[in-house]
Amino acid sequence: REHNIIVWPNGSPTVNRWAMALLILLLVIALANFLFSYFYLRIEHAAWPPDNIVPPGLLLPGISTLLMLAGAASMHVARHQIRRNRLTGLRAWLLVAFLAGAAALGLLFYDFRGLPYDHTLNAYTSIFFLNGAFLMLLLAGGLAQNLFVQVWAWRGRYSRREHVAVDLNTQYWSAAAVLWLAAAAVIYLGPYVL
Repeated sequence: REHNIIVWPNGSPTVNRWAMALLILLLVIALANFLFSYFYLRIEHAAWPPDNIVPPGLLLPGISTLLMLAGAASMHVARHQIRRNRLTGLRAWLLVAFLAGAAALGLLFYDFRGLPYDHTLNAYTSIFFLNGAFLMLLLAGGLAQNLFVQVWAWRGRYSRREHVAVDLNTQYWSAAAVLWLAAAAVIYLGPYVL
């Protein structure tokens, strides 16, 4: 106070935001590589999926996608709650986001477990499982972040002035939702459209 130097007990918000931006950039690059591989393999095959494989079902992945979007929307509401200094609202919406994300992950995992083939059958199943695993990993990362933010929210760590972790978690979930839509559209709708 004496020298007008701001002290951030949780570290520099600028450094934290750049770290999240770089993580999201890394995820975008990874997904771009996976989708490039998917389309490259698709060009090499006359029939897609090959070997008379039935295209994946759309019901469970569709519900998973809606739950993922609901989780991302809940994170935005949670951020607005803490910006209004409503800690109870923050806690409630963080929990809603976590439950929606966990349900989306569980449904996607259940869908993959029920497929009549595995990743070793051919190039299509290999790239399909790789992209699906990326979706699950993307969501698991968001759930882990959400869990840590929830623990700190229940300890009363956030306020209107200090809630960088909530902002970063919201940013991650927003990016994850966009990446999810891109990957899910390709691997689930691609066999029906392309």
